[in-house]
Amino acid sequence: MIESRIKSGNEYVSDGTNINKVVSVVEQYRIDVSTIFDLGARDCAQSIQFAKRFPQSKIYSFEPNPNTIPICESNIKDYTNITLIKKAINSY
Repeated sequence: MIESRIKSGNEYVSDGTNINKVVSVVEQYRIDVSTIFDLGARDCAQSIQFAKRFPQSKIYSFEPNPNTIPICESNIKDYTNITLIKKAINSY
């Protein structure tokens, strides 16, 4: 089961930015979106939304939390363009 905010149709990037705003910037500046990095993917909900909006893109989702990795794996099992990387990108 994917996070409820996706089921309700609300699409948000993890910082609260509406994905539609991101898409409009991409379209406005004609940016080629071939690779997307989802840093701190949590449940991969945003990765899935980007996969739907940019199906030609390769998405790399980074998530180090062993408690949420099984959720990520379950959520992305049907998306061949999303790769889960079970590592952190930084340490605090």
